Amino acid sequence: MKGSIKFIFGLVITISTLTLNAQEARLFLDIPGIYLHTSNISELTQNAGLGADAGFGIGTHHLMGRFQGGTTVTADFDSDAIEKTIDFQPFVRLEAGAGLWRTNGNQCAKHNTNAFTAMAKGGIQYLFSLDKDNLQYTVGIELSYFRIRDYKSNMELFLDGGLNTTSENIYLNFGFRHFLNLRAY
Repeated sequence: MKGSIKFIFGLVITISTLTLNAQEARLFLDIPGIYLHTSNISELTQNAGLGADAGFGIGTHHLMGRFQGGTTVTADFDSDAIEKTIDFQPFVRLEAGAGLWRTNGNQCAKHNTNAFTAMAKGGIQYLFSLDKDNLQYTVGIELSYFRIRDYKSNMELFLDGGLNTTSENIYLNFGFRHFLNLRAY
């Protein structure tokens, strides 16, 4: 299965690159993203916490590529000694997605209008604190909503979830992300 995921991820990156070259790409700096996190939804109380990241995104209204770095902090809240179960997971991640990315139905950026993200995505991440399986592959969805206040700076409410194909766990993130439109500066 890992071979097919690598092939699909490579194909998405290739198609995204070719399409972005044919259209004017939008550039976003996501700084910061702060969210509730679990890397295994089936063991929510044993593996819940917070995450924070920063990233750079490039894309069109229908395709996205993003590079992120950050960390998650989880704990086992069923434990009598929670402080001994705290786990830091610093990471870097590369994602590609297809669907609707930070757009509205008209693909315009009018002031005081709503916009959203609804896309399927795949990614590869490297976890610095693991002894094995440091390199992990993910497939999932991202949903977000925000109100366009201005062209330069906005904040979105997002829900990001999917399958970590390496650990075979379903992950979930829910939080806020501030982003800057670098084309507007």
